[in-house]
Amino acid sequence: MGREARRRKSMAEVKRVLVFDGDERSEKRFQMCRTAILIAGDRKGTRDRETIRKEARLLDAFDTISEVDLRSNGKRMCPSCGVQFDSTTPVAEGEGEVPRRLTGGKIELRSEDHALLTKYLDTAPWLPSSSRAARDVQDFADAAEKVDG
Repeated sequence: MGREARRRKSMAEVKRVLVFDGDERSEKRFQMCRTAILIAGDRKGTRDRETIRKEARLLDAFDTISEVDLRSNGKRMCPSCGVQFDSTTPVAEGEGEVPRRLTGGKIELRSEDHALLTKYLDTAPWLPSSSRAARDVQDFADAAEKVDG
């Protein structure tokens, strides 16, 4: 096995751990991470198969530390803007995301999934009013502990 192949293999085995305590600050970070995943893709449908797999793994990981937010009454939200669909909006089966709320816990992400999350956190179209929270969640993700997979 060549040097480059060993380096790639060792990178793939390193995971990053994000800990969400279940407090108000963790809830905000959780919501911002999910929002970034849902809205920061290229929005053109040109993501490759591997990127889509990474996005699915990220959403699955965040689902393990959350539950459906019952305050939403099961209403789905637009994955591109986060606005809840109302009763007059036709929603195809499986379209949109149901809002979730943090229950707490930690998630281990593959290094490539963590890299995609940080990319999305950096490129999400945060409003100026969210600048402080965006900076906080970016720093939080950057500081995720590295562990061997």
